[in-house]
Amino acid sequence: MLGVGRRQASTYFNKAWLEFTGRSMEQELGNGWKEGVHPDDLAKISQTHRPAVDAREPFVMQYRLKNSDGEYRWITDQGAPRYGPRGNFRGYVGACVDITELLKKEATLRQFEERVALAAEAAQHGVWELDTVTNELWVSDKVRTLLQLDGDAPTHEDFQARVHPDDRAARDAAIKKAIATQRRLRT
Repeated sequence: MLGVGRRQASTYFNKAWLEFTGRSMEQELGNGWKEGVHPDDLAKISQTHRPAVDAREPFVMQYRLKNSDGEYRWITDQGAPRYGPRGNFRGYVGACVDITELLKKEATLRQFEERVALAAEAAQHGVWELDTVTNELWVSDKVRTLLQLDGDAPTHEDFQARVHPDDRAARDAAIKKAIATQRRLRT
């Protein structure tokens, strides 16, 4: 993205940044790049950027930046101090990533999870989900109540311990089959 000099003025922007913003190097240099930042995010940038630069510390910030189509896109901006061979501070080197689509997907997922939880609650159904990679278990409040699960993060073993001993082998086999076939398990 940019190099920030000793006076917090940007001294360079790469081709990707210039193509994203649709602006020239001359327009972006110094503090010109801030012209593309959403006005509501300027104060937040100053609160993060200025103290980090003054302390010569790395920073991470998110803000909306206008792209070449005139659309504001969310980016994450990370900067790291750069030093010369003798330890003298030379400025910052930074990298920006457009995270707009990621934020939209996260919001959609949250909305979906809220709808599922609401539907399960209305139907008096319990819902659970097992992450087969991490073996982490998520359970709805209804499942937590029905199975008397305590604590913030019940484990698969906690859940399995509440299954009748005669049903555990069949349940395990059904879960393994669902994982192998990548199909949903209905219990």
